[in-house]
Amino acid sequence: MPIDELGGACCSNSKTIIRQELESRVLDCVPAAFFAEGIFDTLSERSIAYETAKLKRPLAERDQMKRKLSELEGKQQNIIQQISDRAAEGRPRLPALDDTLDRLEAERQILETEIASELPPISTGQSA
Repeated sequence: MPIDELGGACCSNSKTIIRQELESRVLDCVPAAFFAEGIFDTLSERSIAYETAKLKRPLAERDQMKRKLSELEGKQQNIIQQISDRAAEGRPRLPALDDTLDRLEAERQILETEIASELPPISTGQSA
């Protein structure tokens, strides 16, 4: 079964276990104090809140990411054109253009992944 958060990676382990057996094993390992102190309820509430937030991601946020993706693609095309123009003129390549193109490609891939997923966007800390 693919794991969405890992880019669709699949587990190659073919061993299986029925759900009831897995639940039994997990619950047998959890100390009774875990349930008595309300920790389970707190974790459950946080998990539900997280999953609900994923489903309620505003469309405006997705549209904003799509606009940024379009801007990044435009910048990439501009740099590709500059590299092509330099080559046509017989001028040497500039490592700075290559590095910028690589950085923009990495940002583009992150944005595409975020747009395709239901997860909150990942902050890269970089600006375009």
